[in-house]
Parts: sequence; C-alpha cells; structure tokens
Amino acid sequence: MSLFSTRCTSKQPKKIPLRFVLVASFVLQIVGTVGLVGYLSFRNGHKAVENLAQQLMGETSKRIEEKLTNFLETAYLANQLNSAAIARGELNFNLEQPQPQSERFLWHQMQTFKNIQWISLGSETGEYLGIWRNQKDNSLQIVTANSSSNFLNVYYATDAFGNRGQQLHRKPEVYDARQRPWYKEAIAANKPMWTSIYPGFTPGTVYMAVTQPIRDRTGKLLGVCAVDISLSDIQNFLDEIKLSQKGQIFAIEHSGMLVASSSGEFPFQQVPGKQELQRLHVLDSQTPLIRVAAEYLYSHFQGFDKIQGQQQLQFTKGGERYFVEVLPLSNNYGLKWSIAIAVPESDFMAEINSNTRTTILLCLAALLVSTTAGVLVARWVTLPLLRLNEAAKAIAKGEFDRTVGVSRVDEVGELAQSFNEMVVQLKNSFQALAQSEEKFAKLLECLPVGVIALTPAGSAIFMNSMGGEITGKGAVADTTPEELSATYQLYVAGTDRLYPIEDSPFERAVMGKETFVEDMELRRDGKVIRLQVRSQPMFDDRGNVIYALIVFQDITARKQAEQILADYNRRLEMEVTSRTIELAEINARLELEIEERKQAEKNYSQRAGFQLKYYPKFADFFCSDRR
Repeated sequence: MSLFSTRCTSKQPKKIPLRFVLVASFVLQIVGTVGLVGYLSFRNGHKAVENLAQQLMGETSKRIEEKLTNFLETAYLANQLNSAAIARGELNFNLEQPQPQSERFLWHQMQTFKNIQWISLGSETGEYLGIWRNQKDNSLQIVTANSSSNFLNVYYATDAFGNRGQQLHRKPEVYDARQRPWYKEAIAANKPMWTSIYPGFTPGTVYMAVTQPIRDRTGKLLGVCAVDISLSDIQNFLDEIKLSQKGQIFAIEHSGMLVASSSGEFPFQQVPGKQELQRLHVLDSQTPLIRVAAEYLYSHFQGFDKIQGQQQLQFTKGGERYFVEVLPLSNNYGLKWSIAIAVPESDFMAEINSNTRTTILLCLAALLVSTTAGVLVARWVTLPLLRLNEAAKAIAKGEFDRTVGVSRVDEVGELAQSFNEMVVQLKNSFQALAQSEEKFAKLLECLPVGVIALTPAGSAIFMNSMGGEITGKGAVADTTPEELSATYQLYVAGTDRLYPIEDSPFERAVMGKETFVEDMELRRDGKVIRLQVRSQPMFDDRGNVIYALIVFQDITARKQAEQILADYNRRLEMEVTSRTIELAEINARLELEIEERKQAEKNYSQRAGFQLKYYPKFADFFCSDRR
C-alpha cells in the first residue's frame, strides 16, 4: 500500500444525504415554527387560565363575603331591635299568657327580614314564644310552649296582620327553652354572640342563632332573645354560584367542622353507637374536591385556625392541578369561619385543550405539506448532483475518462462543467503524482535502514522492506500509541521493561520534537536486536503534526564491537596499572637500598679516617652490578 493512497482513504466523514438535509430543512422550519407558536399559545393559555381562575375566584369570594356578611348582620340587627323593644316594653318575657302585641311585633320583624328562620324569646322559667318561617310555603307561624300547653310546642297560623289564628299542630315532645343551645350558650357567654351550629327538630334542618341574654336594671336574668338563620339558605346560595363545572365552595369553622358547602352535604353525621348527630369534620367530607382542598389547606397552614387573610393558592394532587382561594370570615360576636373556593384547572382547560389538538393537527398537516415539498425540491436539486456523485466515485476508483452530461444552465450546470474540467486536471495531476510516488517509494525501498510512518493515533501507514526485515512484520494499522511497544516488542536496552510511551521517539515526534536514541531493543524469534532510532515530525500547513516519520537501523554488531573494544581497553588499562604499581614498588626499594649504602659508607669513612676518593665510580659499579 502506498503512502499517498493510505493517507487519502484513512478517514471518511459520516455520510448525511443531501436529500435528507433539504427535506429536513423544510420540515424543521415548518414544524419548529408551528410548534413554537403552539407552545407559546399553550403556555399563554395556561397563564390566561390561571389569571382567569384567580380573577373569577377573587370576584366570587368578594361576592360571598358581601352576601354572608349582610346575611349575618341582618340577623344580628333583628336581634338588637328585639332587645331594644324589650327595653322599651314593647316585648316582655311574661310568656305564660298569650302576648298579642309581642306576637305582632315579632311577626312584622319576620316580614321585614326575609332571611330569618326563627325569632325566639325564652324566659328564665322555660316558657317560649317564637315566630317560625315555614320554608315549604313561606308562611309565618306563631309557636308557644308554656305551662298552659304542658310545655309542648303549639303551632298557630297567622293572618295578614300578624294576629294568631287557628292551631295547626302540637309537637309531642316537651320543650324547655332553657335546654336549647341558643339559650344555654347565651347564658354562658353573658353577652351577644353567635351560637354553635345545631340540628333542628325537623330532620335535615340545621340552624345557628345570634342570641343575647336579657336582664333588668338590677341585673336579674329575664330570659334570652334569639334570631335563627337556616344554614340551608347558605347552602342554597353557595350552590347557586356557578363557579365552574366541578368547582366547590365550602365554609368551615376554625376547628375544621363543616358549616355549609355548594355540594349540599349535611354538616352532621350519624355516628354508630350514638343517638345524637355529630358534627362533620371537613376532612371526612364525602365530596372528593372539598376533602382534597381541605387536606391541602390543613397541611399548608398547619391547621385551619392558622388561616390569616385572603390568599390564592395552587396545588397538585393525583396529577390534577387545583386553584384554591381561602378567605377568613369573622366578627366580634364569636363567629370564626373560613370560606374556601376550590376549582380544578381542567374546568378551564377545555378550550385550551381544543386549541392544542388543533395545533397538533396543523403541525401534522404542515409536516405532510413540507415533507412533500421538500421531497420534490430535493429531487430537483439532487438528481444532477447524484450524477456528479457517481462520476466522482468513478474517478476515485481511477476511472478518469468519466464525465458528467448536464444540460442545465443554472448553477448545477456550471458545477457540472467545472467538474469535467477538474477531471482533466485531476487526471494529469494523478499521473504526475503517481510518477512522483513511484520514485519516492523506490527511494525508500533502497535505503539500508528501516522507515515507518505513523499517524498521531499510533496507526502505521507505511513501512519499507528493510523495516519489515528488521521488525519481522509489516506496518500494523490497528494499534494505539500505548500498544506500540508491545506490538513491535520494543524494550529498554538491557532490561525486561517495555519502552515507555512517554520517552518513545514516536511520542516525542507527535509533540513536534526531533529525537535520537540508541537505548532501544527489539526482541523477536529469540533474538535481541539493538536499534538506533531517529524520529522526525511531519507538519501540515497549520503547524499540526500529521505524521511521525521514524528511521531505525540494526546496530547490534556495532554495539557488540564497541563492547569488545571497551572490554579490551578495560583489561589493558588494568594491566598497565598493575605493571606501573610493580615498577613503583621496585623503584622505592632501590632508592631505599641506595640510601642505606650511602649511610653505611659514611659511617665507615668516619671510623677509618679517610674518604673514598673514587666513590662515584664505586657507586656506579655497585649499581651496575645490581642492574
């Protein structure tokens, strides 16, 4: 494989068809635009729904607050008028005998205040006088209970002026006003107040009363006057408010006991084992939305008595989003309620969901139209380009006689003409390149050293025959820089350690540095080959390393000769050193003997009294004798 061909085909970009690009551009633009518009529309719809829900609940809560406040204040006002009438003497608690004036006064009060269910007077001896509004026919009836009736409730009809008419019926139960909730709670509080909610004698009726104890100037208790309202009126009012399809409105006390709701749920329940009805807690409500909203409010405020001020909230339960508004309703007479409005978001989302479905259909239609248009345009554009592509592939295979015939006069036609001209130029260039490559390959093959070209990824793209002879294998394409030493069995000379990648000539060349090393061994077939390696980086026009060119040769014989020469020089040096030491020792002994002889002659001359006249000759003779 030639160096040039390997370089040109080593890396292919990922193929993305032009037809796909053209069609996708149409589709993405249309779908993206429609989808974005649909998303913004859906999002704005959600925001509009939220604003609408908050506005609607705000207006509804304001309406409820005004209605209930007026409803309750009317009852309180009526009771205050009755209390004032007692103080003026128009009413009295002498209830053992008929009281035509009191009966007419109370009757006119009932005519004036249409939302009152009962007006009651209860004496401290247990007698009772009241006016009752029959909700079936809206008629007013006088009700009494005293000793003359054995304390049984007796109902009388009234005429158009409030006068007592015929007796209608008599309740069989004994009625003592002092035992009624409105009486007992007023006495316990000793001030005007709203009583707790209590069931009426008629099944299904629930009342609460504004009540006030009456005393004379000395403080003696005379009795209690009270005005009852029916909670069914509040229920009906809440039910008439058409907030949404599934929305619910309910009123609760701070204890969590249900007062009234738009669902019409009775605020009392029969508990097994107990004769009297028990108040219904809102968390036990049988209306799912009321129960879910109450659970959220209880959790959010950590108790119903912690609700402060009007608030609008949102929560999600079971995948459904809900809007909630809560409004405290209280006064100075013991009334502590909270009014809650709960609406599921789905009640407002019908139109939004319809618009969403329309948007999806528009997206699908736009997708179909844009895809069809994209395919047609892509075919018109890409068909000539496909011919160009086929011709280009033929040229890539070496078929330089292939040309493109396109009769169009637009840009594609100009491209085809330019392509044909390029084919001619490319054919000439390839011929020249092939000749140059052939010369280069022959040159590399003639070199007495191994030559290998590696990519920065460690893949070998060329190795000459001498390199294959030295390594025992050709160029290994599928390898990495970390695997080069193991692939070609390269070791640090004199060790069993693979040549480290960070010190290798290849890595230095990839870093853009020239390198020369002689400490590398190649081991194959039981032989150890000492290598001399030189690496050279090859750069492109931008200064990036594209190849690492590595030249190597077998220097085993040279290294062995150098080792032999080094061993010989070392032995010769050791021999010379040894001889030099011996001569030095002999010379030292000789000098010592000469010195000893001189000393002996000197001593002898002194004793004999004469000096040797011919000492130098004698010494020369002695020394020559030694030699």
